[in-house]
Amino acid sequence: MKPKRVLVAWDASLEASRAVREALDILSSADEVRIAMIDPIEDERHHGAEPGADLAAYLSRHGAKVAVDRLPSSGHSVADVLRQHAADIGAELVVMGAYGHSRLRERIFGGVTKSMIEDPGLAVLMAR
Repeated sequence: MKPKRVLVAWDASLEASRAVREALDILSSADEVRIAMIDPIEDERHHGAEPGADLAAYLSRHGAKVAVDRLPSSGHSVADVLRQHAADIGAELVVMGAYGHSRLRERIFGGVTKSMIEDPGLAVLMAR
């Protein structure tokens, strides 16, 4: 069964890009794809002038029905914001990159990858 609503956790990293490429068939056949960015930085080195626009255009060219959500963390962890947003929109799958930091740093300090693996709340497709 293919998911109807998919949440893409987007931080413009190589890992997130790879996860999107790996999930392209799923994303293009979903009824709705929501690109979620937590506290996006609007500049050329990070997300560009309009965060999420390039990814939305790419996915749209592949037939995905896309919306972009820019979310504030408001003092919460990124993983908690993603899980809450996924629940709010009724997502059946989260697509995200894994390990943006070294594995040692993730193991010591935690991180979004570790948190989503330990308590996903729903299906998660990760790529590194």
